[in-house]
Amino acid sequence: MLAWRFQAEGVLVSVPARMKAIGPVSYLVVGMLAAIVGLLPWLVTGMHLPIQNLWAADSVPEDMPIALLPFSQYTITLVVAVVVTGSALAVAWCGLASGGRVAGAIVSFLALWIGPTLFTAVSAAAGTRVLAAYPAEMRDYGVQVFFSALGGKGGSIALLIPAVIVMVLGLAVRRALRRRRLQVALA
Repeated sequence: MLAWRFQAEGVLVSVPARMKAIGPVSYLVVGMLAAIVGLLPWLVTGMHLPIQNLWAADSVPEDMPIALLPFSQYTITLVVAVVVTGSALAVAWCGLASGGRVAGAIVSFLALWIGPTLFTAVSAAAGTRVLAAYPAEMRDYGVQVFFSALGGKGGSIALLIPAVIVMVLGLAVRRALRRRRLQVALA
């Protein structure tokens, strides 16, 4: 427990009490900033929906509506990349100080492992126009791709390596910054 105190609006407040009060707000702000960083590649490209060649009528790129995410059978992988980009740093930001945070980190890593695999399967099935008229066969093909990509040969486990590296580096930076702030406050 941190021992120093400071004066805030005439009331003596301990640092842990103040941090508890602003913790949830800072997590919300960091989450929103992470979402913006994740959406940044899509935002700078104009946010127009990609051409949809499965629509009933042909359309030109200029007529495409603005969308929050680039939904198309060909851009499912891009959607995953945009959504996941700001995620791996959340573990480093929040740390692993409690059971809930550890559980959150484990769920994040499982999502990082299974999520792209799921979207690879959906992308493969949805991108196969030959199967578009046969939904049951399309589903079976997607399930086959999912289980194939989920294993070691599929490469999805390799996605965890950079995530672990980023988490370890982020936790090290977080710890160093906390130690420095503590030294400055006690000096």
